[in-house]
Amino acid sequence: MSGAANGIVNSLTSARLPKWVPWALLAGSWLVLAIVFGILAAGSGGDYNIVAVVFFGTVLFDVLLVTISYLVEGSRRARDRLVTSLVSTAFIIAILPLVSLLFTVAVDGWKRFDIAFFTQSMRNIVGAGTEQFPGGALHAILGTAEITGMATLISVPIGLMAAIYLVEYGRGHLARAITFFVDVMTGIPS
Repeated sequence: MSGAANGIVNSLTSARLPKWVPWALLAGSWLVLAIVFGILAAGSGGDYNIVAVVFFGTVLFDVLLVTISYLVEGSRRARDRLVTSLVSTAFIIAILPLVSLLFTVAVDGWKRFDIAFFTQSMRNIVGAGTEQFPGGALHAILGTAEITGMATLISVPIGLMAAIYLVEYGRGHLARAITFFVDVMTGIPS
């Protein structure tokens, strides 16, 4: 006799939501909140807040997904979806400031992104940063190239000599010390 004939239902394989349902719920939640915030912004004369749309839309998605999952799939799968959606929500909340910062920099910086920005320096510019004297980034580009070049000239020969020493002659206290420091420096981003 099969399990279905006995009235036993396997909660791991029965009644599952299709894979597209979470994505559709997320898109629908964002769309509904975009419309609601659009109506509120138009009615109050305020600005449209896309960050609030994404945040509250994601929270609405969490509630809807867990509720629908509980009704269709049962409590075990609903708890799994709850934790998954909370981790996903935490990621979205954590990434919102970064996306907002990148968007703001791109929109505000696009006005000044021209050839003069790369060919002019800030040297001897009084009142730099204003529209009359915008300045440029040539000094920063050259400084970065100089520092990177000097660091490369110092570190590459030392690294090559240390590697050759370890491969060809590496025994004793010095080899262990070099290996230890190489391992430590490998784990530290520079």
